[in-house]
Amino acid sequence: MSVEFEVVIKFVLVFAATLLVKIYGTTGGVGGGRLVLFPFTLFLFGLDPSVLVATLKFGSIGNVGGVREFYKHKTIDWKMLGRVIIWTLIGTSIGSYFVISVEQELLKKILSTSILAILLIQLFLFYRHSKKKNRSTNRYWLYITSLLSAVTGAIIGFKGVIMRSLYLAHGLNQEKSNATNKATGLIGNALSVLIYWQAGIIDWPIAITMFFAAYIGSVIGARLSKKVGENWLKWIFITSAAIGAIIMFLK
Repeated sequence: MSVEFEVVIKFVLVFAATLLVKIYGTTGGVGGGRLVLFPFTLFLFGLDPSVLVATLKFGSIGNVGGVREFYKHKTIDWKMLGRVIIWTLIGTSIGSYFVISVEQELLKKILSTSILAILLIQLFLFYRHSKKKNRSTNRYWLYITSLLSAVTGAIIGFKGVIMRSLYLAHGLNQEKSNATNKATGLIGNALSVLIYWQAGIIDWPIAITMFFAAYIGSVIGARLSKKVGENWLKWIFITSAAIGAIIMFLK
């Protein structure tokens, strides 16, 4: 196999993996695609951790396709987005600057050990949401969680499951929490990309490949999200959370 053909195969695999992850993640609204794409892309291309984080973050900008679909169907809760966006941007800035300043071996250890912590948080939030009957209206908890999840989201990802659970706790239904989570994440991702672009750590060929795959996948996922209905979204959310937990545990 020639080197050129091998490179083409790698890019096709990255495109296909990103496409499938974004379809599933946008339909169920859980996200966490980076936990799948991170080890997969690292295995194929062997990038430095900071370069890989930055590259995947640019690929996530492709979610604009799905957000556009949510906007057309008026499922984004703009009031909720307005309440959390400033804290999301602050947390995203902190996390992004941490990625470009920390030593690479330390970042690799942080990325690997964070998986267990995120798993525990994920399971706790899922249990809390399934058991708690009353809706939370504590705005300070909303602000603090938005800030901290944005910091961790810029570093390891999986902010979506935390924020989506929080949106559900604040009274949004499955469809609106999914759409609002994606819209908020897109704005935060755009800020991260600007920081990473200025730092010069984005691998553009891989990033652009992921962008187009993410765009197509998020559009398909958003349209499926509209069709499958509230009950199906709930079960996709549960299934996605369980799969994410297994993936994180095995890494």
